Order: sequence, then C-alpha cells, then structure tokens
Amino acid sequence: MITISIDRVIASKWEKTVVLLQNRTLRKFVPETERLNSQKLQRMLKRHKMVYVKPVKGGGGVGVMKINKLSNRNGIRFKLQNTTSVKRFKTFGGLYKSLQKQMKSRDYIIQKGISLLKYQNKLMDLRIMVQENLKNQWEVTGSAARIGPTKKIVTNVSSGGITVDFKKMLNHFYEDKTEQDQFLDSLHQMSLEIAKQLQKYNPNLKEIGVDIGLDDQMHPWILEVNTKPDPRIFFRDKSTIEKVVRYGRAYGRKYDLTPKFKHEKKYANKLGEIT
Repeated sequence: MITISIDRVIASKWEKTVVLLQNRTLRKFVPETERLNSQKLQRMLKRHKMVYVKPVKGGGGVGVMKINKLSNRNGIRFKLQNTTSVKRFKTFGGLYKSLQKQMKSRDYIIQKGISLLKYQNKLMDLRIMVQENLKNQWEVTGSAARIGPTKKIVTNVSSGGITVDFKKMLNHFYEDKTEQDQFLDSLHQMSLEIAKQLQKYNPNLKEIGVDIGLDDQMHPWILEVNTKPDPRIFFRDKSTIEKVVRYGRAYGRKYDLTPKFKHEKKYANKLGEIT
C-alpha cells in the first residue's frame, strides 16, 4: 500500500487505482492492476491471457500497449500491439525486451484486459464527465460513447475514434426503455461515487472524466479516471459543452475548445461560439 498526500492532484493512474480500491462499492468495478515489472507481467499474463500496459502518467491513449498470450503451433507465444504496430514473440524475454524499449524510462502499470463490447466490429467504451455544479455538488454533465478505429486498441478521439450519443447506443443492447434508463443511471451513480472518493484525497478536485468499458455481460469496468478531462469529446452537443464550460468557469478552469482533428471541423462553429 502506498501513502497518498492529501490536497494534492492525483495524476498517477496507479495512485488513482489505489484510492478507488479503498472504496468497497467501487472495488468490483476496478480491473486487477499492478505496477509493471517482469515478474508481475508474467503472473498477470498467466491469469488473464490479455493485459494492457499504460504509462503511469499521461492521457490520450499515448503509450498504451496490449499484450496477448497465445497458443500457437508455430511457437509464437506473445503478441504486443501499440497504436501503430503489431509484434510477435516466441519467448517472454523477447517480449519484455521490446516492451522496455518502447517504455523508455517511463513508469507503467499492467491492467487486466477487458474484452470490450464492440459496435460494427469496433471497440466501444464510454466517457462520463462529472463536475461540481454551481451549488458545489457533484453532477454528471455529459456522457458519450467512443467508437475506436478498425484494428486500433484504443478509442480516443486523438487516435481517430469518434463519439456518439450513448443513450442511442443503448438501443442496441437493451430493448426496454426502462432498462436503458436504469443502466445509464447506475453508471452515473458509479461515476459520482468515483468523484467523491477521489475528492477525499484531493479536496480541490472539481471535475473528472471517467472512462468505462463494458464487457459482454454489460458489467462496467473503470478503465481510467482523468482529472483534467477534455470537454471536446462532446463536440456534437453544444448544450453539454456550454454547461461544462459554465461550471468550469465557476471554479477557475479554462478549456481550449479549438478543433484539433478532422472530424471536429464540422462542429467548429459550435465550439467557437462558446467562450
């Protein structure tokens, strides 16, 4: 167990995981996570066959890699995939040596791989924005499904992913409208609980972006919590971004809403109107 100083921004994915695991309600939604070293990676691959390795600090999917343990007649035992390439290895030593080269001097975590739900054969996950509102109460201010590019291991917009209305996506998984509403409400309640839990260790925390993955049983998994979330993920919904910016302005946050990617240009006028 690590000691986390109170009243400090928790930027480390490892520290956030430790904080969330201290909450009994949230514990069942946190994938098994370890600090990366050779021994722990071997154990995790033995247990789960698929894991993700992520930089302890950073966002946007940068540096994220996926490792699969394979059963292959040709002797290929491991597959290492990042956002641009796929490599295969016959030995764990070869895998780890390649991994170290890509990691450079950065610290990484290992996270149990979740077989995410797919939409049109593309990975899908969910971003939920939670902020302190004008009454200093936590409120869910936005939610969107992210659809990753074909064959990519991340769904981030910066990696070519697109965002869609998650409420509409639920039509593909629940026929009953009441079930849809109940499921979405349960995700919102979980996100609010995450915000409250992290705020215990960082009283100045005012906003988070929760990345949630759903497995084939519709069980939610907390993939990551961003303490400086980018509201541009909601660029299709002007009213959502207006609320996010209004709340953010109240606690001193400023957002760069300049479109950075091709699929945002269509909505550039909407973003530009919000100051």
